[in-house]
Amino acid sequence: MKIYLKEKKGDWKLHEGDLTKELAFRNIIIRSRADIGEGAVIGARADIGEGAVIGEGAVIGARADIGEGADIGKTYDCIVLGPLGSRSAMMTAYRHKDAIWIGTGCFCDSIEKFEQQVKEVHHDNQHAREYAAAFDYVRAKFAIKL
Repeated sequence: MKIYLKEKKGDWKLHEGDLTKELAFRNIIIRSRADIGEGAVIGARADIGEGAVIGEGAVIGARADIGEGADIGKTYDCIVLGPLGSRSAMMTAYRHKDAIWIGTGCFCDSIEKFEQQVKEVHHDNQHAREYAAAFDYVRAKFAIKL
């Protein structure tokens, strides 16, 4: 296998052969059946779910979590916003079948379930209002195609 990984200085370095140790050192997890297109860039600590498909030229930032069964055909199908919430986390929104799913931290489920969790945890504080604005943007953006 050949893969380009970004070095600390920002340069890209080609790695070949068994990459198990290098990926483990960088805390990069690639689960079985993940299809990563040519030219795809995956950041350190990114977690790509089982069965996920990442299209050619897609870029996934550090610590991004793309859930199981996700199919990101083009960059328009995925939005990363942040930092948001009490943990200053990045929120990834993507199309999953005919729904919008949200991934942030250990959460990965529908936008409706995440919205409910935000209400339960944050009620109507500043974090809840930031997430509400993010949900409005995500829904508006994806409404063009959903």
